[in-house]
Amino acid sequence: MSVDFAGAALRTAFSELFSLVKDVVRTVAAFGPQVKKIESTLSKIDPIIAEIDEYNKRLCRPKELGTLKDLMDKGRGLVNKCLRIHPLNLCKKFIHSNKLTEFDAEVLREFQIYIQLLDARKNGEMLWEIREVKELIHSLQSGLGASGNLAAPEAPDFIVGSEVEESFRKIKDQLLEEGVSVIVVTAPPGCGTTVLVKKLCHDVDIEGKFRHIMFVPVKEPNLRDIVQKMIQHNGFAVPVIETEDDAVQYLQLLLQKIGQNPVLLVLDDVWTESQSFLDKFKFSKLKDYKIVVASRHEFPAYRPVHHLNPLTHGDALELLRRIVTVDDSSADPPDEKLLDQIVKSCKGLPWVLTVVAKSLQGKDRSFWIEKLSLKVIPV
Repeated sequence: MSVDFAGAALRTAFSELFSLVKDVVRTVAAFGPQVKKIESTLSKIDPIIAEIDEYNKRLCRPKELGTLKDLMDKGRGLVNKCLRIHPLNLCKKFIHSNKLTEFDAEVLREFQIYIQLLDARKNGEMLWEIREVKELIHSLQSGLGASGNLAAPEAPDFIVGSEVEESFRKIKDQLLEEGVSVIVVTAPPGCGTTVLVKKLCHDVDIEGKFRHIMFVPVKEPNLRDIVQKMIQHNGFAVPVIETEDDAVQYLQLLLQKIGQNPVLLVLDDVWTESQSFLDKFKFSKLKDYKIVVASRHEFPAYRPVHHLNPLTHGDALELLRRIVTVDDSSADPPDEKLLDQIVKSCKGLPWVLTVVAKSLQGKDRSFWIEKLSLKVIPV
C-alpha cells in the first residue's frame, strides 16, 4: 500500500468515526458518558492525524498508518453497535460500556506510542518541539478521565549508567523487604526517573512478589480521579466520589481488600506542592505496601531518597551507541568525534539522548552532520 493511499485511508476512517460518534452522542442516551469521552479524545487527536499523515509521506511507513486505520475501523464498529442495543438490556449495556471505555484507552495508548515515534523521526525539528508534543500527550492524559488501566508502561530493554544501575539495585532490595514504606526517586528533567521505575515494575523478582502493581502518572494530582482508576484497575465497581475525604476512605477500603498480598503503588511525575497529596496514600495497616514516588523534587518527610544525575560522558556515549547500533560496514559511518559532539549537545540527559539516537538510526555520517548543524539545544 502506498503512503498516500494509507494516509488517505486513515484520514477517511478517522473522519467517519468522528462523524458517527457525534451523531450517537446526539441520538443515543444509553451510552452517553462513554461516547462523549471518545468524542473528546478524538477532538484532541484530530490535529495529530494531519501531522502523522504529513510525516509518513516523507518516511514511507504505510504499515503504521494501517494499524491506526484498523483501530479507527474497530471504533466505528463499536460505536455503531450502540444503535442496536436496547437501553433496557442492562447486561449488554454494561458489557458494551466497558468495551467503549477500553477502546478510548486504547486510542490514547496507540497515539501516545505513535507520537513518541514521530518525536524520534522528525529530521528537521528542534528538541523544544518534542517537548511541546510531550505536553500534548500530558494534556490528552489529563482530559480522558478514568480509564482504569494502571498497568506499568513498557520499559526499555536496558538502562545505562553506573549511578542508575546502583539505584535500581538498592530500590529493588528495598521493595523486596517486607513492610510499609515510601521510596522517593528524584532527578532533574530528562534524567530517567520514569524509565527507572518502569524498569523496576517489570523486573522478574518484583513481579513475582507483588500481586498488585499500579503505575499512576500524577501530572495533575486529582485524588478522586486516581482512586477511581485504582478501584477499576482492580476489578471493582467504580463509585461516585464527591470529595477528597470520600476518596481517602475508598482508597483505604480498596487497600484493605487487596492488601492480603503485597501491593506496589508507583506515583510518577509528582510535583513539589504534592506533599499533602502523597500523605493521603499512606496506610500503615497493611503487612507489605510500598509506594515509589518519581519526581523532580525531594520530599523531606519521606525517606529513603535516591538521586539521579545526568550521565557521565562515557555512559552517554554507551547509551548512544547501544540505541543507534552504528554499522561500521556502512559507506560513511559516523566517527568518534561526531559521536562526541552529539553526546555533548545532549548534556548527558538520557531522555534527550534516546530521542536523538532514534532519529539517527540507520543514517550515514552526512545526515549526522546535518542534524548537528541544526544546533539542537536539549530541553
